[in-house]
Amino acid sequence: MSEDKPETTNPANLAPVDPTEKFADRKDIKAAKFETRLRRWALVGVIAAIAIYFVWQSFAS
Repeated sequence: MSEDKPETTNPANLAPVDPTEKFADRKDIKAAKFETRLRRWALVGVIAAIAIYFVWQSFAS
């Protein structure tokens, strides 16, 4: 444990939270934002693949 950072506990998720650290600089917040962007692009990709499949099938028949 680092002595220069105060250790507190967030009771919502029991993750250690440094009250002096900016919200946007927290590693867990960065990871959550990355995961959200990844899931969003995955959803766009699935929808695009389904749309391309149906367009392809309409031209093939």
